[in-house]
Amino acid sequence: MDFIVEVKPRDYRRILSVAERAGLGIDRQRVLAGLKAGFNLIQLRDKSSPYQADFILQEGRLERRQGSLLGLKTYYQTPERLVLAKLRMVKATRPLERSLKDREDVQAIIRDTQVDRRRIARLARSESTLEIFRELLKETRQLKAQSSDEGKRTRRSYGTLVKRSREARKNPKTLIPLDGRSSGRIGLRGRRL
Repeated sequence: MDFIVEVKPRDYRRILSVAERAGLGIDRQRVLAGLKAGFNLIQLRDKSSPYQADFILQEGRLERRQGSLLGLKTYYQTPERLVLAKLRMVKATRPLERSLKDREDVQAIIRDTQVDRRRIARLARSESTLEIFRELLKETRQLKAQSSDEGKRTRRSYGTLVKRSREARKNPKTLIPLDGRSSGRIGLRGRRL
């Protein structure tokens, strides 16, 4: 699970202390070394489950939308800002295989949410993540085209099956091949009629 939080650098140690008291596992030295190196992520694992939370740190004002979760008032990051945060994560994560989840998240947001792609591209250029964004856009378009083609083939196959099953009901003594290769009707015992 990812959380985007606005934290000033002077408060990093305090947020780590709060997370430890909440029962989250932290490698303090690793986190602090990463923060000094400009890596704006704190990974915390839940000691009682296999889950981990990624806290993506952002300086400056957060763009957010009001909503609710389980009846409680909450705020969500705008889809554009979430895509940008994920792009930064993809760029910073090595080896590349470890960034697959973030890459898939970006593709899902692009595919399933109405986003301002031009704005993302403009901001991604300033964050040096434009090439990653373009690559993910291309992959998303290819996947969308493939699933569209598969859907068309499935609908055609289903339509042919329905048509042939109607014909078979009209004349129950004949079988009509589904492969469409036979030009004539075939009887139940496999003989041409």
